[in-house]
Amino acid sequence: MSCAPSQSFISHQPAGENLTMSPNSNQQTVLIVGGTGKVGRQITKLLANTDTPTYQSSRSGASTTEPGAENVKPIAFDWTDEKTWAAALKSGATSVFLVAPPVLDMLPPMQSFIDQARLAGKAKRFILLSGSPMEADINGQGMSRPHAYLKELGDRGEVEWAALRPTWFQQNFAEQLNHINSIKDESTVYSATADGKIPWIATEDIAACAFQLLLQDDAPNDEYLLLGSELLSYDDIAQILTEVLGRKIIHKNLSRKGLEDRYVNYGLPQDYAEMMGAMDTSIKNGSENRTNSVVLAVTGKQPRKLRDVAKELRNVWVTESPTTPGTGPESGGERPNPLTYPKSTKPFSQDLFESPTTEYRGCPLWAWNGTLEKKRLLRQIDYLEEMGMGGFHMHVRTGLDTAYMGPEFMDRVRDCVDHAESKGMLACLYDDDRWPSGVAGGKVIEQYPEHKTKHILFTIHPYGTVDLGGECSPSSAKPCRSEEGYLLAKFSVTLDENGRLISSRKLDDDEDADPGGRVWYAYVEHNPPSPWFNGQTYIDTMSTEAMGRFIESTHEVYKTAVGDRFGSTVPCIFTDEPQVAIKSQLSSPDGLEDVFMPWTQDLPDTFKDAFGSDANLISGIPELFWDLPGDTPSLTRYRFHDHVSDRFVTSFLDLLSTWCKKNKILLNGHMMEEPTLRLQTTAHGEAMRCYRNQSLPGMDLLNDGVEYNTAKQCTSVARQNGIRGAMSEIYGCTHWYFSFEGHKGCGDWQAALGITFRVQHLSWYSMAGEAKRDFPASINYQSPWYKEYKYIEDHFARVGVAMTRGRAVTRVAVIHPIESAWLCFGPNNSGDDELGRRDQYFAELTNWLLQGLVDFDFIAESLLPSQIGEDVSAPLKVGHCSYDVVILPQLRTIRSTTLSIVKRFAAAGGKVIIAGNGPSLVDAQAVSPDLSLDIEPCTKLAWDQAEILNNLSENRDVAVEVKDGKPAQTLLYQMREDGEERFVFICNTDRSKPHDTTVKIKGDWEVEVLDTFKGSTHQHKAEIDGGWTVFDHRFEGCSSLLLRLSAVPAEKLSFVDIAGAVTLSPPKAESVELKLEEVVLSEPNVLLLDYACYRIDDEPWEDSNRQEILKIDNEIRSRLRLPAKGMAWKQPWSIPPSKRLPRVYVDLRFEFESELIIKTPTYLAMENPENARITINGHKLPVYDAKLSWWVDEDIKTVPVPKRAVRKGKNVIELSMPFGVLTNLERIYLLGSFSIDLKDKRPVVRERRQSLGWGDVVTQGHPFYAGNVTYNCSFSLNKTSNVTLSIPHFATPVVKVQWGKERSDHIALQPRTLSLGELESGKHHMTITAFGCRYTAFGHIHLADGIAGCFPDQWRSGGAAWSDEYRLKPTGVLEKPSLRVEPKADAGEDWVVLAE
Repeated sequence: MSCAPSQSFISHQPAGENLTMSPNSNQQTVLIVGGTGKVGRQITKLLANTDTPTYQSSRSGASTTEPGAENVKPIAFDWTDEKTWAAALKSGATSVFLVAPPVLDMLPPMQSFIDQARLAGKAKRFILLSGSPMEADINGQGMSRPHAYLKELGDRGEVEWAALRPTWFQQNFAEQLNHINSIKDESTVYSATADGKIPWIATEDIAACAFQLLLQDDAPNDEYLLLGSELLSYDDIAQILTEVLGRKIIHKNLSRKGLEDRYVNYGLPQDYAEMMGAMDTSIKNGSENRTNSVVLAVTGKQPRKLRDVAKELRNVWVTESPTTPGTGPESGGERPNPLTYPKSTKPFSQDLFESPTTEYRGCPLWAWNGTLEKKRLLRQIDYLEEMGMGGFHMHVRTGLDTAYMGPEFMDRVRDCVDHAESKGMLACLYDDDRWPSGVAGGKVIEQYPEHKTKHILFTIHPYGTVDLGGECSPSSAKPCRSEEGYLLAKFSVTLDENGRLISSRKLDDDEDADPGGRVWYAYVEHNPPSPWFNGQTYIDTMSTEAMGRFIESTHEVYKTAVGDRFGSTVPCIFTDEPQVAIKSQLSSPDGLEDVFMPWTQDLPDTFKDAFGSDANLISGIPELFWDLPGDTPSLTRYRFHDHVSDRFVTSFLDLLSTWCKKNKILLNGHMMEEPTLRLQTTAHGEAMRCYRNQSLPGMDLLNDGVEYNTAKQCTSVARQNGIRGAMSEIYGCTHWYFSFEGHKGCGDWQAALGITFRVQHLSWYSMAGEAKRDFPASINYQSPWYKEYKYIEDHFARVGVAMTRGRAVTRVAVIHPIESAWLCFGPNNSGDDELGRRDQYFAELTNWLLQGLVDFDFIAESLLPSQIGEDVSAPLKVGHCSYDVVILPQLRTIRSTTLSIVKRFAAAGGKVIIAGNGPSLVDAQAVSPDLSLDIEPCTKLAWDQAEILNNLSENRDVAVEVKDGKPAQTLLYQMREDGEERFVFICNTDRSKPHDTTVKIKGDWEVEVLDTFKGSTHQHKAEIDGGWTVFDHRFEGCSSLLLRLSAVPAEKLSFVDIAGAVTLSPPKAESVELKLEEVVLSEPNVLLLDYACYRIDDEPWEDSNRQEILKIDNEIRSRLRLPAKGMAWKQPWSIPPSKRLPRVYVDLRFEFESELIIKTPTYLAMENPENARITINGHKLPVYDAKLSWWVDEDIKTVPVPKRAVRKGKNVIELSMPFGVLTNLERIYLLGSFSIDLKDKRPVVRERRQSLGWGDVVTQGHPFYAGNVTYNCSFSLNKTSNVTLSIPHFATPVVKVQWGKERSDHIALQPRTLSLGELESGKHHMTITAFGCRYTAFGHIHLADGIAGCFPDQWRSGGAAWSDEYRLKPTGVLEKPSLRVEPKADAGEDWVVLAE
C-alpha cells in the first residue's frame, strides 16, 4: 500500500510490460476513480491497449494520461464535491475502480457514491484499493469500513466486488516528497520501523491485478492480499539505493513521535501523521513480515523486484554533487542540463579531451519509420553508441506504423529513454510526426479544425471561376488555392506604366474597378487536406490558442511519459521548420497569377494594437504585392512583415520556449528558410527573432555546401544570450557515397562558426519501402562503415570540449539587413532586382569578413532594445557580448531604437562603419525634421572588400598569410576566451588544396596543439613579434588546427619542441614494392533486379511490358486509384485496418541471363518474402520466416536459393503477392559468388573472377556490389625504416589500414598518407579496407547525369531526368598504393648537440 494515500504525493512512474487479454464476453465500461494516481494511471495504460470504453477521472477532467488511446476519455471527479459526481454516474460504467478519498472517515462519501452508481447507474462491479493492514471492519478505520460495506453488499448478491490489499508501494521512494528529498539531499531514508521487514510491491503489479479483476467474466467477490516476493527492511532499501546510485544511502530510524513530526512538516494533518506513525510501529512489530503468490495467481507473472524498479527510477534521486549521508544540502540549485556544457565551466581536463562524454557528441535524427519493436530499437541504440554518438533524437519519418503518440509509441519512447539512461547516452525528443512542427501528425487539426493555417488568396479570379486541378497537397505551409474560405475584401487596383501601385480602393460587392484599374479579390482560406499531414492541414502558427493545443497533444504527453528525465537523459526537444503560410510574389508587376500571404483571424485587430488605430491592414493589402511609385516605401508592407514575424515568434517559439524552461528541458531545432533575406521573409519574416528565447538555437544544412549566414544568425543570438553552443542538423541530402572527408569538412566550418551540437540527418530505423529513399545515407548500421564513424565523432567531440569553454571573442558586430529587405519584397522582374542585390550584399559581407579572418556577430534590430542596458558605452555590450565595431551594411532603413544606440556608442568612442549606402529611412519612414541620420563620429566606406578589411585590421585577433605573401582565403576560425587562456580552432575549407602558412595570434602566448584525432597534446614552437604570437603551419586540404593558448611573458616563452627546429640530414627516401596477395569481399556479390513485367489477378503476361519496378508501382496504384507513393504520402499508422486490405493480387516476373549453373550458396534478398509466393524457374522457394536472415537492413530478408536453381540461359523469378495501399514493390537482389557484366543495359551472371585487383570493382564484375573491399598486402624491408603509406586515389567513404601487432588507423583526408612508424627489417603484412557505400545497390542509379540531390522522388523520375542505363559510381582503391621508406640512419651519423 502507499501508506500515504494522500493524492498530493502522486507522481508518474514508468509502466512495466503491457498486459493484454482477450475481450470479455459482455462488453464492459470501466470508470477509474483516482485515475491519475499511482495505480490508476497504470490501470489506464493497460486498458488503453484494449477496446474497453474507459473513463479516467481526475479533479480537473481536462485530459487523460493516455491521449493517444481512443477508448480512454477524461472525466472530472472530486470526492469532496458531490456536484462533480454526475458525469461519472452518467458514464454508463459497469465496473468501477475505487481509490478512497483523502479523509479519515472514508465510508460516508464512498457509501453514497457506491449506492448512487449501482442504483441509478449501471455499475455492478466495484474494485476497491485498500491496504494490507486494513481488514474488513464496518467499525474500523480508514479503508476497513468501505471494504466491509462492499463485502456486505456482495454477500447479499447486490454487487460484484473485490478489495485489493497491497502492501507498501516500491514507488513511494520515488513519488513521495519526503522520501525524494531525503534521499536526494540528505542521502537518507527515514522510518520508525527499526529492522521490521515489508514485502514491497510495485504499482504495476497492483494495476495488473485490478485490470484482470475489472474485466474478467467471473465475479471476484473476495479480498486479495497483494505482497511482493522479497522481504526488505529500510536498512535493505538503503543498501539497494547505495548500489544503484553509487553513493552511500543510510537508514535513520526515528521514534514514532519523530516520524509523525516529519509528516506534519511535509503538510500532512496531525491525525493522518499519527496514523502513519502507528503503521510504522506495527511494521516494527512484524505486521508485514510475510509473502504470498497472489500476484502470480491473478496475473500469471512474478512480482517485480525493488532493485529493478530503483534502477528505472534512479534519476529521481541523482544529485550533481553527492551529499554526506545524514546531512542536508548546503545550497540549493538543480543539476544542470548536459547540453549547457557544465563540464566546460571547470578547469580544462586532458582526460575529458581524450575521452569526451556524451554531451559533446552527435545525436542523430533517428528515423522511426516502421513498426517499432523494442528489441530492435535497443539494438540500434547500441549501434549508435558503437559509432561514437552521444545519443539520438527519436524522429518520426515516413513509414511509421505504430500509432503516433499512442500507448505503444510512448512505451517505445520510455524503453529507449531507459536504455539510453543505462548507457549514459542522451535520448532527445522530436515534437511532431515529420515536419513542419505544430500539428502532432494531424491530431490537433482533426480535433480542433478551427486552427487550420490560414492565408490570404489574392486573385483576379473570384471563387467558382477556375478549375482547381486537384493537385494541391503541400508538405509544408505553402498555400494553394482551395476555395474553402470567404471573401475578405474586393479591390480596385490601378498601376502606372512602370507597374507601380498608383491607387487601390476597397470596393463594395456590386462595385466595379475604377477606370484603368482591375478588380482583385482577397479571400481568407485554408489549404485542402494533405496526405503529408495525414489528411489534415498545417496549423495556424500565429495563434497562441492553436499552439497551446499542440503543446497539450505532444509536449505534455512526453512529460507524462518521461518528464522525470527532462534535463538529464532527455535534455532537449527538437522543433523542426515551423513557419507561417509561405508568402509569394507576383512574377512581374503586371502578373495575374494567384499570390498568397499568411493570415490569422485577429491579425487586423492586433495590427492596429501594435501600430495605432489608423493602421488599416485590410485596406493596405495591395501594398503587400506592388511597390509604390518612385522610391516611396510602403509602411504597411514593412509593418506587415514585422508584425507577422512577431505574431509567429510569440505564438509558436516563445510559447514552446516558456513551456520548456518551466519543465527544465531545452528547446532545440531550427527554422524554415534561413539562408537568405528573401527566404526568411517568405517563411517567418526574420530568423534571428525566432531564436530570442530558444534555449539551444539551431540551423540546418541539407547538402554539402556552405551557408555562413545561416550559421552566423543562429550562433550570434546564442552568444548574445550567453549560450555556450548551438545546434546543426547536418549531412542531409549528401547520399550514400558521402565521404568521411565530407563529414569532416562540412562539420569543421560549422564548428568554426560556433556549432557544437551536431544532429546528423539521418539514422534510419528501417529501409523498408519508401524509407530507403528518405534522403540517404543512413548514418547507422546499414552503412558498411558504421563501426568506423567514431573516428569522425571523436574529432568533433574533442573540438567541442575546447570550443564550449568561456565565451567567443568577437569584436565586430553587423546590423542585420533583413528589415531593408522587407521594403523591397514586391513583384519580381520589376526592372530593379533590389531584393536580389540585397541578398548579394548580405552574402558578400559575410564572406569578406569570415574569409578575411574577422569574426563577427549579427545584431537583430528587433532584439537589440532588450539586449542593451541603460548605459550605452564602448565597447557596446549586447547581452553577453561586447563589440568594438558596429557595421551598418547597405541599409535602407534603420530602427529609431538602433539609431539611438549606435549614436550613443559612437559618441562614447565606439567605432561605427557605414559600408556602402547609409540608411535613408527610420522605421521605414522618411526622416522627420527633428531627427538626424548623422552618426558622429563614423567611418564611411565604399562597398569594397579590401577597403572594409583594411579598416578592420586593428580589430583582428588572428591573421594567417600563405607563404606567397597573400592572405589566406579558405580558412575560418573561432577564438574563445576562458579566463587567462584562449582556445582557437582554425579549419581549411578547401578539401584538396594545402596551404603553407604563417599564423599570427594577437598577444604573447605559449601554444599547445590539441590533436583531435588522437586525443593527445603537444607544445608548438612559436615566436613573439611585436605583440603577436607567430608560428608556421601547413594546412592540408580539409585539415584543422585546435590550439590552447596560455599567456606568458615573451622572455619566458617555453619552446618545448625546440628540438624539432634542428634540421638533420634526411635519409634518402626509397620506394618499396607493395604486393597484393588477395582481395576479400565482406559481402556476397549482388545481382540487382529492378526491371520486371507485372500482371494483376491473372491477366495475360502477353499484355505486360518490362518496366522499372517503381514505375510498375506507380502504374498499379494509378489503375487501382490508390494514392501514389513518394515523399509526401500518408503515414501507415493513420490508415485504419479496413483501408489496409488487399485490393488485388499482383504477379511480378524478373528475368536475367546466366552463363553458368550456380552451385554455391545463393540468396534472394527482398522485403516481406513471407507475404509472397516465390518461384525460380517454376520451382517454389520455401520461406520459413523464423529462419530468415537479413542483408543490409533487418527488413531486407534473405531467402536461401537451392543449388542449381539458377541455370544457364534465361532465368525467371516470379513473385505473387496481395497488393494494397501499404504494399511495397521494390528491387530484389540475388546474392552469391559470381560476377556480373552489363550487356545492352542488362546484367548477365558469369563465373566469378578468380581475383580482383586495384581499380574500380564496379568494372571488375561487381557493378552492384555494396560492401567493403579488403586488400591483403605484403612488403619487405632490408633494414629498419620509417614507412609511409600513400593511397592518393580511392572511391570510398574511408580507408582503414591495419599492420603490425593490432595497429590500425584511417586514411580519409588529404594528403591521403599514413605513417606506419618505424618497422623492423623483414616481411610485413598489411590489410587495406576500402569501406563501401550502398549507392550501387540502393541509389537513384537511373537518374540522368547532372541532376543534383537525393530527394525521395528522384528515384521515380521520368523524361529527361531518367536514364535506362545504370549510372554507377566507382568503388574501391582506384590506383595501386605506394610505400615511401626512409631507412634508419646508422649509429654515429648526424649527431647534433642540443644542450650541455
